[in-house]
Parts: sequence; structure tokens; C-alpha cells
Amino acid sequence: MSPSLRTAGFTLIELMIAVTVMAILIGIAAPSFTAWVTTVRVTGQANDLFSDLLLARSEAVKRDVQVTVCASANGTDCDGADWSLGWVVIVDADGDGKKDGATDASLLKRAEKLTGDSVLTRTDAGGSSGTGRMGFGPTGVPVGTVAGGSAFKLCPAARFIVDPAKDLAARAINISPTGRASVVKTTC
Repeated sequence: MSPSLRTAGFTLIELMIAVTVMAILIGIAAPSFTAWVTTVRVTGQANDLFSDLLLARSEAVKRDVQVTVCASANGTDCDGADWSLGWVVIVDADGDGKKDGATDASLLKRAEKLTGDSVLTRTDAGGSSGTGRMGFGPTGVPVGTVAGGSAFKLCPAARFIVDPAKDLAARAINISPTGRASVVKTTC
């Protein structure tokens, strides 16, 4: 057979080597990619809560009434303490954990259930378990919190945590006694 009649392409051995090399590279990259996706998801979720806390604080000052951020599975009222199911920002002048008035005008923001099985919890200073509500008064100061402030901790699902002592995918949203919020990396 003359060289000019030979067809171009890969031999079976070349194809098998290429597939093997690709499988090795994917095996090395997949855990890093999963960790990156988890970190991005948790960071986005923490930033959503952070911005809703800032919204509540600024609306409380602007409207000169209490505004509450609270856990809400139904997306309309404060109905529990499981922040992972979602939360709402409501005008709550009387501080009863229910939006003022029957209209949706007092419902300022609604957040859906967290994706990726993330877990969001609230604690008060000293480590005690926080409630399902976080209110800001007309001066922007948190209402009903202990002297040391409050914090939210957002952790990815346990299946995404390789080493709990070193994994910094989790985020803490800290609220100072003056109402100032910040987001920091933490471990679960």
C-alpha cells in the first residue's frame, strides 16, 4: 500500500491512551471543582442574607419603625426558626413577628429555601441558640439581642466538607450590638 492512500486518523491504542489521560485529569480536577462550586454557592447565599440584613436596617431607619428579618418557610410570615427554609424582610412596627397590615406592602423581601442542602443557623453572643427573628429598630440598632451581638453561620452540606478543621467554605454573618453586619470565612 502506498503512503498516499493511507487514511488519516487515530489508531485504537492512541485513542485508548488519550481517554486514559483524560480520565486521570478529570479524576484530579473533579474534587477541586466540587469544592469551588460549594464555596461559590455558600458565598452567594451568605451575601444574600447579608444584603437582606442591610436592607432591613436601612428600611428601619428610613421608615422610622422596626423592620424584622425572620425565618419563613411559607415566604410571607415569620413561621419558625429554620433559616435554611428561607426568610422574609417585613415591616414589623409592633415587634410581634408578623407583617403590619394585610397587604404585601409590608413584605419588603422574600428569600427562598437554600439550595445545595446548606444549613443556616443563628446564635447570640455566648453561643446560645438564636431565635427565628432579627429585628432592627428605628435607629438601626438590633432589637432584642444580647449585649455581644448576634451571628448567623452558613455551612455547606456535610457531604461537601472534606476536613471540617480546614474547610473554609462556611461563612459567618456577624451583627454587632450597633447593627453593623460583616461576612467572614469560618469552619463548620
